[in-house]
Amino acid sequence: MAQRIWAAFDLTLQSIVGLIVFALAIVGVGQVYFRYVAQSSLAWSEELSRVLLIWLVLLAAAAELQRGAHIAVKLLVTFFPVHMQRGVERFNLLLIFCFSMILVIFGIQLVAKTLSQSATILPITMGQVYLALPVGGALMAINTLRLLWSGWRDATAPPAMGAVADVV
Repeated sequence: MAQRIWAAFDLTLQSIVGLIVFALAIVGVGQVYFRYVAQSSLAWSEELSRVLLIWLVLLAAAAELQRGAHIAVKLLVTFFPVHMQRGVERFNLLLIFCFSMILVIFGIQLVAKTLSQSATILPITMGQVYLALPVGGALMAINTLRLLWSGWRDATAPPAMGAVADVV
């Protein structure tokens, strides 16, 4: 039951990231079309692209954390015994958790300070833009705790951090 809930959570997060990428592509193509073909620029497209990119980076970071796709420098760690590699992985996850909590705490403060500031062109507040910080941080914290829990639960499993994007 819990695995199905987490699978739905991951799929939802990945779908949102995919929709943001699609929206960025549509806005970018539209801006190019209107600027060079229709000879009339869209005033809101640059600001919308910036907002979408902020949300994309923070949500994608949370989604990729669960997949173990964050970049990892494992040159020295590969020389350690497996049990020490797991320890380094757990330490890295604890550092990521601390960073994500900093995003949540200071993101909430930033959102509170900027809720009354309007965006330049879009009908949104800057607090809504910066809401990506605590939301992305909270999702990263959730995925970090999931990885820590599964790492302690499956103590015999090989280290997984950076499995997709290793730098050697």
